Amino acid sequence: MDYLQDIEDKGLLLRSLVSQKPIVKDYAVRFSSKRLKKTRWQLGGIKLDFGTHLVLTVDPKRSHNIVECVKGLRAEWNDLRRWLQRYFGVKTISYIEVLEFGKEHDLPHLHVLMARVFFEKEDLKAIYKWRGEQRIRVTRIRDFNALGYVLKYAMKVYNDFDVVKDSQAYLYWVTDAKVYGMSRDHYKGIHRREVAMAAFGWFMRMAEGEEYEGYEYVGIFDWYVLDPPPPVVTDEWVDLHIG
Repeated sequence: MDYLQDIEDKGLLLRSLVSQKPIVKDYAVRFSSKRLKKTRWQLGGIKLDFGTHLVLTVDPKRSHNIVECVKGLRAEWNDLRRWLQRYFGVKTISYIEVLEFGKEHDLPHLHVLMARVFFEKEDLKAIYKWRGEQRIRVTRIRDFNALGYVLKYAMKVYNDFDVVKDSQAYLYWVTDAKVYGMSRDHYKGIHRREVAMAAFGWFMRMAEGEEYEGYEYVGIFDWYVLDPPPPVVTDEWVDLHIG
């Protein structure tokens, strides 16, 4: 809790290589409440017109600890995804995955939202036959809001520091796991949006006569140090305030 409290009170400082003008950014890790901003940005434009909600669970008897459970769950999903691609005759499957830990025994299970894939009864029979078990649940989805679904689980992790004791963030920490992930096509779409936003921003600045400026990392600082930031960030100012 003290760690997240400390992060909430800090930020990142960059400065222009030309004019020494400052840029201040939030300092956040994957378990701080600021991480929700990135989640909303990444998933805000993703909606599934139709598809399948798949849930994979684990058999704790097969693993010695929770770390092995998570690794085994990821491996099972990767194997199943490749099998589904062969089964349906497609090169890739577009998906968003969310890792959740059960409240009672902390056992992990994986929620997967697969776009434009429907399972019929014979498809499920084929999956069960291939897996040799039925630790899988399937539900059809239509006009699905991916952001709202992921936030439902992310809110349990990206808590504010004063309620972090009620969070399950430590389980993701000790297992070195992400709350959510997605297929490459979604990441490419997010990257295109980021590039377009950055390019538009610089276009508007250049249209106003501002020259392109590269920026360098200066350091991590307490928010009260820069309120507001100075017009320019000199080496002397850095030595005085950040050291």
